[in-house]
Amino acid sequence: MIKEKGNNCKNKNVSINTYRIVLAILMILSKAGVLWPQEKIGAADEYLVDNWSVEHGLESDVIRSVAQSADGFLWIATEKNLSRYDGVEFVAIPFVTNENNSELETVLPDSLLVDKKGMFWVGSAAGLSMYRLKDRQFITHSSKAGLANDRLRTITEDNSGEIWFSSYSSYVGGFSDGEFNFYNDNDGLGDKQVNVIIGWKNDSVLFGTRENGAFVFDGKKFKPLIIPCLKNRQIIKMHVDRNGDLWIGTNDGLFRCIHSNIDNCFRYSIEDGLSDTFISAFAEDGNGNLWVGTEGGGITRIQHEAGGSLRFESMLQSLSVVCLLFDRGGNLWVGTQGSGLFRLKPKKLSSFRPLDSYPQEAISSIFQRASGVTWLGTEDGKLFRLPTVTGIVFDPPLIFHKPWGARVCLRLLKTRKEVFGLVQMEKERSIAGRASGGNCFRDRDWRTIWLPPFLKIVRGIYGLERSTE
Repeated sequence: MIKEKGNNCKNKNVSINTYRIVLAILMILSKAGVLWPQEKIGAADEYLVDNWSVEHGLESDVIRSVAQSADGFLWIATEKNLSRYDGVEFVAIPFVTNENNSELETVLPDSLLVDKKGMFWVGSAAGLSMYRLKDRQFITHSSKAGLANDRLRTITEDNSGEIWFSSYSSYVGGFSDGEFNFYNDNDGLGDKQVNVIIGWKNDSVLFGTRENGAFVFDGKKFKPLIIPCLKNRQIIKMHVDRNGDLWIGTNDGLFRCIHSNIDNCFRYSIEDGLSDTFISAFAEDGNGNLWVGTEGGGITRIQHEAGGSLRFESMLQSLSVVCLLFDRGGNLWVGTQGSGLFRLKPKKLSSFRPLDSYPQEAISSIFQRASGVTWLGTEDGKLFRLPTVTGIVFDPPLIFHKPWGARVCLRLLKTRKEVFGLVQMEKERSIAGRASGGNCFRDRDWRTIWLPPFLKIVRGIYGLERSTE
């Protein structure tokens, strides 16, 4: 456990984590014949861990960036391609076209971003690509727009909504209101290798570099930001948490500037509970806990406790972490260098009663789309749609002809481009010589799944409209 007492950037001594103290007490009491119930303690006990690799459809186990688009799909930039994950499979998506509008598959993605408006961006050596959700097409801004022929190291959005990006050897640029602006040492930026860009206080923008520390942009010029703790250290990642504290990840420890005051900073290392001192990624969960990815030491969760103390807990310590992302469901996605993609899913069960208005209905099947919309099928042949998991059903429900004794099942079927939900009707007696299994119908126009006339549905809705949420 750690308590801040000063601002001299010295390592703070940690006696022992709280959970270790509890375990020691339990062991002593057990030897004495006193038995206390032991509770699960620690981050590892709170999450289910899933792992995807080339064996599960990824083109590469080297993950560069992860993002979730507005339609709920997960996008993964690997060292070999851009993949889209719908909850079932990974699909390679070409995202750059040449002058003849033909897809180029050799351009590799470097960085991903979903901005506050829900726009999805991909940075690559071809330039800055924007994904239009309405027609599912990428538009790429390339050297014709002034971008250098260089890979894009990072993409971010500042507090005003401007898109910033840095390249591997050509300084930085900004994109706002359809126009590009480019900056270099003539504007006061003293390092080409900008590792991280974040929006900072008073609508300024903060830049972390590999060799020359931090710079702040006030809308006109770049100015060096002298942080005494960071002398001779490379800035890898930065993050401002909900309390306004500035966290800086370096190649030699983790730094925290209280309320973004650079004169009131603390340094944390392995002695304080970090799993490794090379910090590679940050992500903040819905409870305000900071998750820290490291190069070679997995991830560390930092929790704020009463009295201003911090609690460090590490897991997956054999991983070299590249990126972290919390999706809209609260799951933590971990991209790694050589170990594929991981998901940490909270071990939480919740109960709710969406069909209280229909007490006679028995739920027989459940399906949730990538958008979060959930469909419930009942044994009485009704289909209910929930906009969210804990939402209220839409009235009236879809009703299938009751005399058939139909049971509505939603399953996944692999189509040419997507995985889509289908309706399967299962009849108690055989249909066309089949005792069970029913008939699945492929959605041909990507909009509606129509049931065939011989099912004689006489009321209700005849198909499922594809959700665009």
